[in-house]
Amino acid sequence: MFYRTIFKDNVKFSGSIFNDAVFFDHVTFNKTVIFFSTTFKNKCNFFRVTFNNLSLFQLIKSDILIFIGSIFFDRIKLNNKSHLHFLSINENCFYDKTNKCYKKSKINIRNTIIKGRIEFDNIKIGEIDLKGSDIIGGGVVNRINFKAYPANWQTASFLKHEAIVRDNTIEALEYKAIEKDLHRKELLIKPNKNIQEWGEYLSLLISKLSNNHGQSWIQAVIFTLLSGLLFFILSIATGVFDNIKDLTMSDFFINYVKYLIPTNFELIKCIDKSRTSTTILFLIFYILGKISIGYGIVEVVQAFRKFNTKGN
Repeated sequence: MFYRTIFKDNVKFSGSIFNDAVFFDHVTFNKTVIFFSTTFKNKCNFFRVTFNNLSLFQLIKSDILIFIGSIFFDRIKLNNKSHLHFLSINENCFYDKTNKCYKKSKINIRNTIIKGRIEFDNIKIGEIDLKGSDIIGGGVVNRINFKAYPANWQTASFLKHEAIVRDNTIEALEYKAIEKDLHRKELLIKPNKNIQEWGEYLSLLISKLSNNHGQSWIQAVIFTLLSGLLFFILSIATGVFDNIKDLTMSDFFINYVKYLIPTNFELIKCIDKSRTSTTILFLIFYILGKISIGYGIVEVVQAFRKFNTKGN
């Protein structure tokens, strides 16, 4: 453990192996600090550390099979001359379809005001956590060949805005979808949710199901067709039609297609209005179906226009 230490000269950890957790607490590096070809077999924590010059983390690795070590920064200081560089850190992650690594290796840079420069070059780790951090002044976060899943929605939001600054619309939209999904999951497990939070959760859930937060127009089309079909079936199953037994497959399909047209209300003219209770139930399903179809059409359009949204 390094506590209240000031390194006035260059510091280099080359070929080092840290078997236990490493803590740098209230430490200042006035000149260059290099971690080269270093193995962390446990956590490496930097708490209230000031980097006044180049800090290079290169060829960092962990050879533990069960627990993958993490590099953790909390409330560090990066002034205008600071340059924090992560280079060639590869945990040999196995990525699933969501581009998330199964291993739990992390780089955490939390609660940090970034006035200097942070570079991630050829990085493949499990997660990155930038919660509470912000870029101000001439601060820069640059990522090249970078693979790491955001640990929380705040980190996804950070990376989204950073991508917007670099005019990378595609990446910004990807992080926008991840941000919303992580926020939805956080709301789900939050205890004692109020009405507003429940409404926000349901809104995010519907957005996820309808078009994956604006990412997939195909999913939006499928959502529109299936939700419309569900409410159409529920509507005719209420028993307000005398000739429902005589309804053929072609009749069913034709009426379903008409139902998909938001302004078409022909089906209402065919109901037996003398059946009050079933008529009310029919109208509920019928109107809910029209709402879901209208919402689905909007989601299709939104997904088509996603590259014009700039990730906002």
